[in-house]
Amino acid sequence: EPIDVESEISGKTPHNDCKLDPLFTLSENSLEAAHALKALRTVVQSSSINSVIDGSNKAGNNITIKVKERFEITSKLIDRVSIALESRLLTSFLYIFQQGGTYDFSTQTSKQGRLNWQSLRELAEGLFCFNGGQKVQNAYVNQVVTTRFPEFSRAENANSGVESFVSGANNDLEMDSTRSKLSGLFHRVAEVCSAEFALIAHVFNFHEYKMVGGDLDGIKESAGTATSAETRPLQVARLLLHRIISDNNRGGLQTCINGLLANIKGESAFDIGTKKLDTFVVIHEKVNGLFTQLEESMRKYLIKPHISDEHDHPSVKKMSMASSALLHFLNSQALSLSKGQRQGYFNLELRLLHHECCSSLEQAGARLIRPSSSRNLPETSPEYKAPILSLNKDIYLTADGRQALMEGILKPNVLRQPLIHATDSLARTNLMFGAGGAHTLVDHESRSRAIFVIFDQMTKFYGNVYLFSIMDLLEKIICTTAPGHAPDLGRGNDSDRPHDLGVEQGFWLALDRIHTAANAFDRELWAENKVGSSRVWDLLIKTGNHANFAAAKESRYMLFRGIEERGETCIFKALDAVSNHVEWIIVGGEAGTKKGPYALPSSSALTDSTSPSIQYVTKSLRHQFVHIQSALSKPSLARFWTAVSMRLFDCIVARLLLHYQVTINGSVMLSRDIDSLHGVSLLAGSNHSHWDMLREVITLYMTPPDNMKSILMGPDGDMRSSKGLLYLVGQEKALVFLSRRWDYREKGSIGTKKSDWVFELFRELELKDPTDVKIDVTLYSAENWRKAAYPAS
Repeated sequence: EPIDVESEISGKTPHNDCKLDPLFTLSENSLEAAHALKALRTVVQSSSINSVIDGSNKAGNNITIKVKERFEITSKLIDRVSIALESRLLTSFLYIFQQGGTYDFSTQTSKQGRLNWQSLRELAEGLFCFNGGQKVQNAYVNQVVTTRFPEFSRAENANSGVESFVSGANNDLEMDSTRSKLSGLFHRVAEVCSAEFALIAHVFNFHEYKMVGGDLDGIKESAGTATSAETRPLQVARLLLHRIISDNNRGGLQTCINGLLANIKGESAFDIGTKKLDTFVVIHEKVNGLFTQLEESMRKYLIKPHISDEHDHPSVKKMSMASSALLHFLNSQALSLSKGQRQGYFNLELRLLHHECCSSLEQAGARLIRPSSSRNLPETSPEYKAPILSLNKDIYLTADGRQALMEGILKPNVLRQPLIHATDSLARTNLMFGAGGAHTLVDHESRSRAIFVIFDQMTKFYGNVYLFSIMDLLEKIICTTAPGHAPDLGRGNDSDRPHDLGVEQGFWLALDRIHTAANAFDRELWAENKVGSSRVWDLLIKTGNHANFAAAKESRYMLFRGIEERGETCIFKALDAVSNHVEWIIVGGEAGTKKGPYALPSSSALTDSTSPSIQYVTKSLRHQFVHIQSALSKPSLARFWTAVSMRLFDCIVARLLLHYQVTINGSVMLSRDIDSLHGVSLLAGSNHSHWDMLREVITLYMTPPDNMKSILMGPDGDMRSSKGLLYLVGQEKALVFLSRRWDYREKGSIGTKKSDWVFELFRELELKDPTDVKIDVTLYSAENWRKAAYPAS
């Protein structure tokens, strides 16, 4: 019965049912099995053994014929086991590599989240026992290219690798996108190759397995032909670089470059020439950078700087030849690309940046209005000037438009797109105007000027075109006018939903996103005091040009001043909207009452903890606070919420002094309402002393007339006593609030008159009634009250 080799080695057959030796069926024995199979294949392929068998066969010896047949069966079995074991090892190798993880070679132990390179090394050692490891090398290289560079393997024809780069590249925006993708591809090649070089140096740097009792001459012979621990990583690295850079049959970097240059189109010969010039410059600079990074990575991970007394060793020669070939290849690629003019490049760079930023907004649904004088001709203008576009705000003023605003140009990824384009432009410009080649002189004046112009263009776009327009739009969206109908106080169909108080949740979310975007702009582009960040501050400091540095600081200041001013305008309008809607709810709660909600008769039961209008107000304010808190910084939140508290106080005091009368039962409800409003005011800010003063005043409505003098003057009966309300809140304030008692006036023969106890009180106090003349309610505002509160302090 034949042995199902593939099933047993792949693990499909239970271990107890396997006919093969556990050396081959157990995965933990894979490395030993690979070495054993290599030795067996060497024996089978030995010329001396085959000569003996052939000679015996010619002699017609039946025993020898059976031995040969058995030998051939054994040989075929060895081949089948070898194929199956190599397949198992290769599958395991690819599985571990596909699991991914960080490349951390600082420890020999495998940890979660890190690539298990130790297992890859052991598997690679076993796979190199089969045909010199050709399959594992090809599989590894193909896996890297497939996962890191999918555009290289989309088809097998020569032009397939450039489809995503040159498809329809007939206009400016598409050509700009092509160049941006190509720039990103160069960066990705350098990054991936650097990481893979480190992995190759650890995975493929294993020593040849030597059999015990092996022939010394055979070992010496194999040493001259087989790859060594030093040259094997270079062999794999060379294969990887060949596949990525110059494999034209399957698509690579060179194919993309050639296809891009061959497919550049334009409206005129000048247009084509300009695009090609810029493309050559970008390619040239990126190849130089790639060459430098690859050489540094090779010297860091793969090439030994010096090996004493071993210069004649074959592995050293192979390593030297492979390194020289690779460096020569990269150098030839760099030299094959032409070098463009800096001013032409820079004009195209500015145009590219402007187009990409505008495109990111238009793709998010924005409509940009271009000024009539926005035409810039590169042949007549010494430097490109990006036009200041305006945003069409009309499409966002409806309810659907506001939703489109949040899901469009105010999405975090859309807000970040211009910053990504700007950082890419900075990197390209720094490269173009930087040190360049080893023998290139740096023009610090031109370099600092180029960096400043890019930053200045971005501040104008991110401010005037983008964020300023959105903040002006937010101001228009807020409606400060309260509805004309009476509030339902949460008793309608949406009884569980608090009122938005005129400010939708999206307003605060929009402010939060704008604030985050402004911080990201400063962090990603300016990056003050971040030495080595290659951002504007760092690059300008290195050039030493104080004029351009000062100009850049001024541009940054104008951007953030514009954001701050418009933010304050939006917040003040939101404050007006909240205040007006709070007053609308409070006034609406007076419906059905003649003398206000606190003129409760003594027979009324206080079933509610607070009045319905105040309960609805506090519920709505607490709901708003959650969104406001996420949008404003702590200092801004404290100032805004303190302003809300003061306006809320002013509304209550104005209604109390002009419209309400307070009974004893009503004073209890008023006290509860004041505590509730004070509680919601304490959510932010620390100065809410105006509520404390109002709570003191409430005792005027709870005290019987006979004890009123003691409350006003204090238990000592001294007008200057700090324990009386006349001292605590001021004489005029205390007496004006006293006038809102329900029994302060009584019916007379003609209209109403002051009660007898009121006349008697003023006679004993020797004071005049301030309510005999018209009172100015503004004097009792929270701001004035807090200034006059506690004069002793």
